[in-house]
Amino acid sequence: MKPEPTPSRRIHRAVSRLVVDLEQADVEGIEYLLHNVARLPQAAPISLLVSTALWRMTEQHSGPVAVAARLREAARLLSVPRGQLLHHPYAAKPIALETEVGNSISTAYRCIASNGFTLSGAVIRALRRLDLWQRSLVLVPDKHEQMLIYRYIGHAHRKRFGDWTTEAIGRPFSYGDTANPGYSQWVSRYYQLAFQNGTPVRHVVDSLIKPMRQTAPPDRTNYDRLLAPVRLLDGRGGLLVVSQVTPGLLPLAPCSAPDLAAVPPGSSRPAPD
Repeated sequence: MKPEPTPSRRIHRAVSRLVVDLEQADVEGIEYLLHNVARLPQAAPISLLVSTALWRMTEQHSGPVAVAARLREAARLLSVPRGQLLHHPYAAKPIALETEVGNSISTAYRCIASNGFTLSGAVIRALRRLDLWQRSLVLVPDKHEQMLIYRYIGHAHRKRFGDWTTEAIGRPFSYGDTANPGYSQWVSRYYQLAFQNGTPVRHVVDSLIKPMRQTAPPDRTNYDRLLAPVRLLDGRGGLLVVSQVTPGLLPLAPCSAPDLAAVPPGSSRPAPD
């Protein structure tokens, strides 16, 4: 009897959930998934989980075309030694502010810019319509004007970081949850630089973030991040951080660059548009 392909699959008309374990998958199994994905309606929602012994990545796709490309990419990784699947815990790649990559970040930037980089009610309402306010952060200088502190943390971050989202309000921007202190320190340097320069910047970020359940492997997440210096309605300056998880921003393939976690954030500034 022919053995069942290694990648697991739950495919039906309403929702598709695909799981590819790169430790056990084979080309035949992935080809089997590709065959089934091609039969789905173009608008069929698809959840794809790619996992290794080092990390897991969950992505939500709106149709079979994007997930098929991701599956082909996963097939190419089968020959990559497991220790080379990720060379860095986090990396930021600069992109132009109005780059269209199929998400809402460029729209958010244009809205913020058209409102004079003032964090007004109109901007917040627009971010809510784009489903981005819940994934936003607002930071302001402390009373000594020496460092940024958290003033607002969107509730969508609670699912990943837990009680940190409430404990961090009023604390310095480098304050992080106990599971991910390195990530918190790394990301805070980008906040400081964007605020000091007074210039909006945008990156696609590749990160490994430990979940609240410590026994699970880290979540590998690709997200699009906008850092926009803004003026609050009370006249104070601040920093608005807007992010959106977008599958396929960065490849799963190994990165040959040096450890980007050690590179100063100034080296990741985008070129002028």
